[in-house]
Amino acid sequence: MIKPSCIILAAGNSSRMGVLKPFLKFSDGCNFLENIISHYRKAGVKDLVIVVNQHLLDDNNYSKISLLKDCHLVLNKYPEYGRSYSMKLGLKKLDDKNPAFIQNIDNPFLKQSTLNILFNGISNADVAIPTFQGRNGHPVLLNKPVINAIIRNINPDINFRELINSFSQIKIEVDDPGILVNINTPEDYSNYFPIKSEHPDS
Repeated sequence: MIKPSCIILAAGNSSRMGVLKPFLKFSDGCNFLENIISHYRKAGVKDLVIVVNQHLLDDNNYSKISLLKDCHLVLNKYPEYGRSYSMKLGLKKLDDKNPAFIQNIDNPFLKQSTLNILFNGISNADVAIPTFQGRNGHPVLLNKPVINAIIRNINPDINFRELINSFSQIKIEVDDPGILVNINTPEDYSNYFPIKSEHPDS
């Protein structure tokens, strides 16, 4: 039985946030990275790759995440190249080329039902994109042709949106407003976690 994989993109410098986004906390104390890993594991994803930068590896919080033991870690030495380069590094690490979710660390709200709907819907397309009230969201799910195209591409600054527009897409409406949420700044964080708005890394 085909199982999807997942690439978690966590190699950015979090410059707008001011603290490393993977360690931002939910109200229950779970951080963004732990929450994302947990949801994908519960959805049956076994091959999970996390693309990180050196700052993340050097942080004391990193060694405390027990869920990392079953994940593949890839170091992006050039985070300035952007998201597409991290994506390529992560996809190259996969043992096979089953459909792969592309999960940004700053999209922390996940529903397993949304992941399942995307996986069930991608069989006749190269890219599955969730939508809520007609607006595209995250994560996207890539099929083999797109994965192979990203891996083969030699341009580190490739525009991901332009690339996937050359492949067949299916947009799937889901009852999940969380697919539209991006946490990039302290203001974004305080909108969803007002109790922690003054110290988002505490």
